[in-house]
Amino acid sequence: MNDPFKPGPSPTGEPPPHGVLDIGSVLKRSVRILGRNAPPFLLIAAVWTIPSIALEATYQPHDEIFFRAAYDFLSVTFDLVLGGFATAMIVFGTLRDLRGRPAGTAESLLRGVATSSPALGVIVVVSFIILLGTLALIVPGIILSLMFFVAVPVAVIEGRRIIDCLKRCAFLTSGNLLRILAILLPVWLVPFALYWLVAQVLEVFGLSAYESSLIPFGLINAAALSIEAVIATVVYHDLRIAKDGSDQITTVFD
Repeated sequence: MNDPFKPGPSPTGEPPPHGVLDIGSVLKRSVRILGRNAPPFLLIAAVWTIPSIALEATYQPHDEIFFRAAYDFLSVTFDLVLGGFATAMIVFGTLRDLRGRPAGTAESLLRGVATSSPALGVIVVVSFIILLGTLALIVPGIILSLMFFVAVPVAVIEGRRIIDCLKRCAFLTSGNLLRILAILLPVWLVPFALYWLVAQVLEVFGLSAYESSLIPFGLINAAALSIEAVIATVVYHDLRIAKDGSDQITTVFD
């Protein structure tokens, strides 16, 4: 298998190494990467949503609380595990693209699965930490989300264990939390607007808001996962260069 991280000509250009993120550069290159790889990335993310949609489709509103709790537990488990695999695959493909190499679906799939083990543990721990922060006062949850935004790329590429990964994320994102927030606000808000729009359309046609929304909501979730994974990888790439220097990031990709 060819090494996807071997240095190659980058069609996106290198960000300025000033220690801070260039918001415009991150967004521009993320859009270009998504444009070049939308079909495979969306397919990978869509496959992740199928088990959750199938599970929700079997739920009946009159089921007892015990069954609802079981459904919720399985749904969260599917989201964390399968979402972790999908994110790792898209991270791998995005990094290939950043190195000027094709983000082939098959290779992204195989290498993404192979490198997703450390990412799964990190995703579970980070999700739990963010949940605790959100339950506290909401704002701490947002701050933690921004601080650990590059957790999956760090876990996949650097292979760090959970504690080291969290420390690494804190170092990379320090001084850039507001810039990351500016990048992520549309990514976080647009899906909610789309959820509302889909619900309104279903209501107009007199369709069941719950059953009829499963597939469109699943597609929205798949698109959001793809976009966020690409942006996280570009942010990680730029922060590596900004904080560690170009020579160090090249060795990571070798």
